[in-house]
Amino acid sequence: MTKEGLRTFVADHIKNGEWQLVLQFVAGLLGEKSIDIFTDLLPKTTEEKDERELMDDNSSFKGRTLPTVTCWPTRSEKHLAVTLMKCLGETNESGSVVESKLEEIGFNAVDLSHCRLAPADCTAVVHFIKRVQQISLINLCNNNIGSLGCVEIVKLFDSSSNRQLRGLNLAVNNIDDEGVQQLSNAIVRKNCKLSSLNLQANRITVKSVKLLSNALVDNNKLRRLDLRWNHELSYKNYKQFTQANPNCKVIIGV
Repeated sequence: MTKEGLRTFVADHIKNGEWQLVLQFVAGLLGEKSIDIFTDLLPKTTEEKDERELMDDNSSFKGRTLPTVTCWPTRSEKHLAVTLMKCLGETNESGSVVESKLEEIGFNAVDLSHCRLAPADCTAVVHFIKRVQQISLINLCNNNIGSLGCVEIVKLFDSSSNRQLRGLNLAVNNIDDEGVQQLSNAIVRKNCKLSSLNLQANRITVKSVKLLSNALVDNNKLRRLDLRWNHELSYKNYKQFTQANPNCKVIIGV
């Protein structure tokens, strides 16, 4: 195919799930020289959302004007965005082309909730998100990233990333105590600016109470930790958290 013929072929098939792996393979074969075929298909629409909606927080903003963020992608374009992230992850691109395109779109929050993300998808997603400057909130709730996915997620806090990330929603993701270990190690890093972490409705047990309590001792920036609907945790664990960091609002229960 000519490049224009290939561009048309990719555009016609990118939303068809049956072609997803094929197009990832094609992206890997083409490499960086044809990366614009995929970057030009990145959704360009953003929407303004309040922080409470992305973080599933129904209490922290009562009586206050809600802060808003510019969110990408929109609900109807989430699956297209994820497919393109996977394709771009195969190209071994240096980053400048993708960064330029993302700067044109302009957003400071990412919403990939309900996208059926598995642990293997997190590598491409994190690699992509790290290209975006000034990301403040990331919503990955209602996926299946598990504890293996957390190994990739914590790379968002690498010193080289220079992130401004202050809100991370990982609710309903099948995360267990091993994932909590990864997250606890990450939130105590000097460059971690996270102030809100949502881990509700995962598979976290009482084994993680000490891990998270120790992390709260060393992290004076975290102000909200949501652990609701982790059924082994109860109000009797609450005191241990408040002793670790009385400035952090820890939510336990249902």
